[in-house]
Amino acid sequence: IIGGAIGMHLVGQRDMVETHAIAVDLLPSFSYHLYKETDWAKMIAARAQLEKTYPLMNSEEAREAWSVFAREHPTSRYFPLPSEECFKGFTDRPRECLTLMDDPEEDVVRVGDKSFSQSYEDIQRLIKDHSMKTRNVEKHFAERNESGIPWLFNPGVPTAFAFYSHRPTVTSMSFDQDPRERTRHNAFYYADSVSRSGGDGLVSTRSLLLPAFKWSSEFDSAVDGAKPVKILELCSQVNRKANFYDQEATIDKNEYIGIPCACEPRNGQSTTGEVCGHPTIIRDREFISYLSANILSGQAPAEPGKAAVFEMRNEELTRIQTECPQLSRSPNITDPDLSLIHI
Repeated sequence: IIGGAIGMHLVGQRDMVETHAIAVDLLPSFSYHLYKETDWAKMIAARAQLEKTYPLMNSEEAREAWSVFAREHPTSRYFPLPSEECFKGFTDRPRECLTLMDDPEEDVVRVGDKSFSQSYEDIQRLIKDHSMKTRNVEKHFAERNESGIPWLFNPGVPTAFAFYSHRPTVTSMSFDQDPRERTRHNAFYYADSVSRSGGDGLVSTRSLLLPAFKWSSEFDSAVDGAKPVKILELCSQVNRKANFYDQEATIDKNEYIGIPCACEPRNGQSTTGEVCGHPTIIRDREFISYLSANILSGQAPAEPGKAAVFEMRNEELTRIQTECPQLSRSPNITDPDLSLIHI
């Protein structure tokens, strides 16, 4: 924890799992399998497989394969193809515009000779067969499902997804033996091998983009109540814009936008970008600056009584923008170590 400065023994972790539902959030999501027969879910699987087969469009065969993909999956047009260059100078991230999504059809956990996919049934089986606190985890898992989170219900409002994709993120792991053979003796058992793909170091791009592609597809299909989606990829160079509004401070179309980040390479140098990740996105000075510039939209509410923020005076919003440490911090901070920024 905190860059390795603080640790936790297994007894403490076991007690935490027993009482904290957040442990369930670290399990694979079965959202894709709920919708795998829909066009947008098929597009995600097809793109993940195509990126694995043809990550570069450097041959006639590759260009033809991507051309066929674009024709068969029109909703994919909101994410640029690998013929464009999204990133420069990141050592762990290809330059090409790739989602870096892991294949949702592949297994995510192997224990001995047993494999587990991301389906609801397999996750249940994984909890039952290999959890330290089976009953408690099953309870938290059921409560999470009852909330409707895995179903990714459309929020009915314009949505902007901001995410990192340049950090290697674990997407599957393999254990040679049942982890409980060690955990029952209060010893950790780390995976014998792991696979990684793109993400923010903790959450994979597939998990991040799944709702974005679902909701943008629903807007395209004129699903009742669906609103447009903006996909904001931090550190990407493609289609950079000062704000994510389309006209008169409104969002009326699906779109991919690249936005600055605090760990972008400078002066032709290269970087891992490790200071930009899951725990630090809310402290990324470039991202904060971008949000600050977009926070006052001037957009008139359709139903003012349903949104508390619209009851606030413009002067109050301006005060928040000016005085909130997260929004007012100078964008000229030169210290690249975001962990040193005290909020």
